[in-house]
Amino acid sequence: MKILGSERIIYDNFKEEFQKPFQNFKFSRKYFYSSGRGAIKNVAYFLKKNGYKIFFPDYYCVEMLKPLKEENVKIEFYKILPDFKADLKFLKKVKKEKIALYIVDYFGFQDENLIKSSKESGILTVRDITHSFLSNFDFSSSDIVLGSLRKLFPVVDGGILFTNLKNFEMIKKNCKEDFYIKKLFSKLYREICENYKYKSDHFENLYLYYSIKGEESIGYTPKNISKFSLNLLKIYDFENASTKRKNNFNYLLLDPYISKKAIFKSLPKDVVPQSFPIKIKCRDIVKRELQKYKIFLPILWRGENEISKKILNIPIDEEYSKKDLSTVVDKIKKVSGEKDEC
Repeated sequence: MKILGSERIIYDNFKEEFQKPFQNFKFSRKYFYSSGRGAIKNVAYFLKKNGYKIFFPDYYCVEMLKPLKEENVKIEFYKILPDFKADLKFLKKVKKEKIALYIVDYFGFQDENLIKSSKESGILTVRDITHSFLSNFDFSSSDIVLGSLRKLFPVVDGGILFTNLKNFEMIKKNCKEDFYIKKLFSKLYREICENYKYKSDHFENLYLYYSIKGEESIGYTPKNISKFSLNLLKIYDFENASTKRKNNFNYLLLDPYISKKAIFKSLPKDVVPQSFPIKIKCRDIVKRELQKYKIFLPILWRGENEISKKILNIPIDEEYSKKDLSTVVDKIKKVSGEKDEC
């Protein structure tokens, strides 16, 4: 059976001609990093040097917060509601001076009220578009825009940062060009396990080993994206990927059971979704049971916010067919029960 979820393989979704990726982002400065963590680390350095405190959403990935804590940036959390919109009450106590606001476009959707309010407040905004790179949004109102490239694109490493701030100082350390190799090995072993149907625990263990070691090699230190990943981005078919993601999302909405559990009940024209989040009872048990069918649904993310305990994400990457999605839906129904009222 095909493996669904887990590590993305380097899927055949490429053009024959080279392109300059992310040319539609209208910022004067663009920096590529080996990871989104490296980009956040650079922002943390900037915030600390200039004496900024930051308001951060309480639904987050621990890896996003770690670079800020390492630089001893003062952090205060604001509430994310069950519809993944911010509770704007916190803005009443925000002063303009030396305050930054971290905004996340969850699953490819944007919080228009938060973006509008932050723009009107005049505070420094850092917008994380890890999930919304492909969405047709106007990002220009934010002072810093950044993200990890590995959540949407099948690259082995990669992060990016855009800004118009003249006083933003880019920091990167030199590293060995082959730092990404272990992560590439993990993708290759993942592909062997799936496409060549090797059932050996040896290959599975090699995949897990190189996946962990690959993450360690990429690390948190700001450094350049690998030439390997940058070249993949130069031939990646962004348009085709966007179309497939939207089609897959809308296909899942057609299922009454899944539609009932969906966080987002419709797909706006300007949104290209990262995944299909659903609210489900006994989430961790369901996730574990699905693994028996080689279905590895990600959790984005395990945070302190209560809603994080009930969210499960169905992958809708361009390599998945309607048949694949139907398989996932059928197994979710089987594992969680048709009458799950969550």
